[in-house]
Amino acid sequence: MLQKGDRIPEDDFLLRRVYSDDRRYIKPDGTVSSRAFAPRPKDEGKLSVDVERLTTYHRAIKDEKKFFLYRVRAVIVYDNALDCTFDPHPPEDPTNDAHALITGFPADDESKSAILAKKAERVAYPFS
Repeated sequence: MLQKGDRIPEDDFLLRRVYSDDRRYIKPDGTVSSRAFAPRPKDEGKLSVDVERLTTYHRAIKDEKKFFLYRVRAVIVYDNALDCTFDPHPPEDPTNDAHALITGFPADDESKSAILAKKAERVAYPFS
């Protein structure tokens, strides 16, 4: 069982919720942009994700009319010199017991975010 601060195992998938109607996050060809996997300034270099095996797609997406859901394997995070630790029950979502944080993004450099976006796959809706 994961404890707060534990490193997420390499073979786990990480889920990222992305606004479906925002062209900053979804490119015209329908692929996800690097911005979807880049922390915003207020995130202090930390990107929120959910650990797939600890949640359901319905719970992770929250609103399928507003968001798309993407998944990327944790090993991709580690292969790109980033880290991912378990962070359940964050203040902004205290009921989320699958929450984790990806950290280590270089300031003003979206190259790592671009790699995550390129390797991410969209979870098809409706979910089975």
